[in-house]
Amino acid sequence: MVDNGSSDGTPDLIRRMDLVRPVEILELGENLGVAAALNRGVTLAAERGYDWALLFDQDTDAAEDLVETFAQAFTGLHHERIGTLFPKAGNAFRPSLTNPPLRWVNHNLAPPPPEEMEQELVPVDSSLTSGSLLRVNAFLETEGFREDLFVDYVDHEFNLRLRRSGWDLYCVTAAEVLHRLGAEREVKTLRGPEIYREHSPFRYYYIARNLLFCHLNLFEDGGSTPWVLAKIGAATLRILRHDSHRAAALCYICRGVFDGLLGRMGPRVRP
Repeated sequence: MVDNGSSDGTPDLIRRMDLVRPVEILELGENLGVAAALNRGVTLAAERGYDWALLFDQDTDAAEDLVETFAQAFTGLHHERIGTLFPKAGNAFRPSLTNPPLRWVNHNLAPPPPEEMEQELVPVDSSLTSGSLLRVNAFLETEGFREDLFVDYVDHEFNLRLRRSGWDLYCVTAAEVLHRLGAEREVKTLRGPEIYREHSPFRYYYIARNLLFCHLNLFEDGGSTPWVLAKIGAATLRILRHDSHRAAALCYICRGVFDGLLGRMGPRVRP
């Protein structure tokens, strides 16, 4: 377990738990970002000789048969360029909703057609890192996650880099996890009730900055600057309609856009 500077006593709590197997805790001492934590954990797995790493955030619940389901799916894939297996990620607050895997289509990441999600194995270009099974050699070949992103778009940038390097990614639809993405509530829109996900205001800085930087500098066919700014603008309008901290969120978004255009990366704002 990689502890990314938690302040709630999590490492001591884990040590006191009566577990079947002891948990090795790698304490970073401060919040270095999700990319740094993932890099430290998978690098340690590589040093210990493991071929695969099962990745989790603190806000994901896995089905008891997750590893077994991944193993069964892997036996049906007969080539060596399988980089990652993703689960079908459900919504911990509303189990009927899903956080679907994604494909790169027309400058953007979009879910596969619903009928394809009825298949056992769905080829994809990205999905949530948490709950995924990552081949360690793929991680080493592509030099890991970009730590200058800090948080947000860390998974999509890495997954699209895997795809460009010739690794295949699949969603195993029988493998299931429940994930929490922000504080969710139902809001009224012109199209009817929708689910709005609210984040801490500082997160909007990284969402805006990294979306802009990745699309303009890292993603192939990531769209023009006006197109990306329009995408951020549409998301900002939704935030201004529904967020509880509109003023703070808008300030962070503006800072993120400014730094994204200038290429100012790294952990520039903190909670």
